[in-house]
Amino acid sequence: MFCIGNGYYIVVGGGIAGSVVSSRLLEQNPSSKILLIEAGPDVSNRTDIVYINSTNLIMGDFDYNYQTVPQANLGNRQIANPSGRALGGGFVINSGGWTRGSSLDYDLWADTVGDQGWSYSGQLPYFRKSEDHCDSKHPDQHGHGGPIHVASVTCTGRNYPLRDKVLDSWHEAGVDSLPDLDGNAGRILGVGELYENRRDGKRQIASSAYSLEGVTVLTETLMESITLTKGDDGSTQATGLRLANGTEYRAKRVVASAGAYRTPQLLLLSGIGPSETLAQRGIEKKVDLPDVGQNLADHVVLINLWRLKDPSHGYALGSGNPLFDEPQFGLGNANDFVTKGEAAHNPVTHSSPKSDDQVADMENFITYVPAPSTDPAVPVDDTHISTSLASLCSPS
Repeated sequence: MFCIGNGYYIVVGGGIAGSVVSSRLLEQNPSSKILLIEAGPDVSNRTDIVYINSTNLIMGDFDYNYQTVPQANLGNRQIANPSGRALGGGFVINSGGWTRGSSLDYDLWADTVGDQGWSYSGQLPYFRKSEDHCDSKHPDQHGHGGPIHVASVTCTGRNYPLRDKVLDSWHEAGVDSLPDLDGNAGRILGVGELYENRRDGKRQIASSAYSLEGVTVLTETLMESITLTKGDDGSTQATGLRLANGTEYRAKRVVASAGAYRTPQLLLLSGIGPSETLAQRGIEKKVDLPDVGQNLADHVVLINLWRLKDPSHGYALGSGNPLFDEPQFGLGNANDFVTKGEAAHNPVTHSSPKSDDQVADMENFITYVPAPSTDPAVPVDDTHISTSLASLCSPS
């Protein structure tokens, strides 16, 4: 057993949250001793995951490759549930999109837990602190000099041939543009530009963007359980952990940040969770917390491919249009806009977005409207296509 002192923090899971928490803890108190434990490898030197044409992201080497249970309404198909398995977590396999939620959602969370620190205004200083924003618009909303460079389509000079036509189409459908096409400024309902956390076109991984210098990092290390100790007042406290190889560590604080799937798993393996679930698995109950492992909310994504009527217009990446040979088109995904609005409850009726203060109890969708692209899964004679992605983010 390694007893590493009262000034030592153990952070379990080196994904986005774990990397940021470890870095910020050391920033606040440089004398802190921090141990960060990650199940996956350190991929900071892997050049095959940096650029937008990477083929080793979702369902690649650094994805847990989780699958849903068979879905009865989809012919019992199982659907991929991506989850990053590397130091940096989801930053290693995601598309790099940089998108804030609605101010209403944050305010609702604050009211629910009785802590205004979770409100939009309470979180805004941290949003701004994280950013190195590419433009000076909305300075009250965006930061500069932070660890994450945030670049928009306009900032990188990617003027896609269908851009104006797509924007006009949204307006004809009754969806207005957000001010300066900025969907990351509290108001979300409307058309905004795609923003990405890329610097010079390269992916920024959380564990590299947030310095871990001075943090002790263990990668490719599996956990077994959190060590729990009864205090003099009868309360149960986390005082360390046990690795899968039997090594034990003691510390002042244990931070569980292993993601939406693995954090509940770790708590359950440690005897923290619903009593009936623990009993079914033969795990000794240490703390009865009925909500552990419950109420996971995810969002579906529907991808549509649209064959262009006349490929000779040069709209698609595979059309031979010399525009796409210009270097700026390698600086981000081939997407123009992120549009958010209300999904009509009756699919045959059109419903334009309501104002942001009316979103609380309605269904929302987020639609990515990319510039046309070439999909390798489509036969060569059908490669001139555009794509759209629709996602139901907040089902009511």
